[in-house]
Amino acid sequence: MAFVFGFLFSLVGIAIIILAGMGQNDIVVGVIITAYFGAVINKAVLEIYREVSQKTSEEINFSKYA
Repeated sequence: MAFVFGFLFSLVGIAIIILAGMGQNDIVVGVIITAYFGAVINKAVLEIYREVSQKTSEEINFSKYA
């Protein structure tokens, strides 16, 4: 998962460098794109963490009563 997210940010980074060379307005657009991808990736990581922790919690509760 970390490699996929790193790859996505690498592609976004290339686009940001191109936008940064075009002027101040494009730098703002680049910041917005980076912030969006950061928020999406953080949400994905939190969702995966929540699913894993729920599964672990269910396994612990199941083994307690088994």
